[in-house]
Amino acid sequence: MYDIIIRNGKKLNNNFEFVDNDLICIKDGRIVPQNQAELMEGANREIDATGCMITPGLIDSHIHVYHAGGSYNLNVSPDVACLPNGVTSCIDGGSAGPFTFESFYQGDIVPAQTTVKAMLHMSFNGVMPFGWDEIEDPKCKSLYIVDK
Repeated sequence: MYDIIIRNGKKLNNNFEFVDNDLICIKDGRIVPQNQAELMEGANREIDATGCMITPGLIDSHIHVYHAGGSYNLNVSPDVACLPNGVTSCIDGGSAGPFTFESFYQGDIVPAQTTVKAMLHMSFNGVMPFGWDEIEDPKCKSLYIVDK
């Protein structure tokens, strides 16, 4: 028995063309060849994809998802912004910096169903609000003083 069978729809082939789909069988999280004996048993879930495109998970190469505390409300939750749109992986474009990355990692990356990769911003806090010089926070000038 399969976990999922997807019928109909248009699937993306190796030549990046959409072609009619008759059947896609999924077992243990992987697409597998059709087995007549298992087809007779059916599946735990069947999906009719008529009118839909069937693609592998898409990747968003620049998004800001430090939702738990970063970038001054410029970010979104990865599972809300990505998964409903067929995006299963994303790359955060520097929402967190060296001082805030641990919070980003624990608060947003670890609990997300979406696979999140992150670029580290050169500003210590990450992306700052508009009109604010990202590396020149007056409260932190002492970080740039080097004793000789």
